[in-house]
Amino acid sequence: MDVDENRARWDIISLSLVVNFVPEPRDRGRMLRLAHTFLRESGLLFLVLPLPCVENSRYFTSELLQSLMAAIGFSEIEKKWKQGGKMAYWLYRKVDEDTCVDLDPFRKRSVHRQGKSRNNFVILLQER
Repeated sequence: MDVDENRARWDIISLSLVVNFVPEPRDRGRMLRLAHTFLRESGLLFLVLPLPCVENSRYFTSELLQSLMAAIGFSEIEKKWKQGGKMAYWLYRKVDEDTCVDLDPFRKRSVHRQGKSRNNFVILLQER
């Protein structure tokens, strides 16, 4: 998809069970940044991930996702999941990217939870 051709073109983008299938963590971050670029001002992003991506990852948490999305330029409107459920849903609104946020926590994997049963899901960002 051509970035310039699609810049600020869309009102809503749905990434339902898409980001978790992107093999490289930095490409996941790139996909979220592209969604921000492609959305019109105040556009909406619907994001769906398997709940274990944020509740059972050694490298990623729901709090980290919230911080990462704010750094990219998304404001959370709503989130839904049940403890012990299988899926997690978020609705975000595009806002200005926060250029003052320290992006170092999103550049490399850091262990946030210990345990052999944890998965390795993470979303990382490249330099701007």
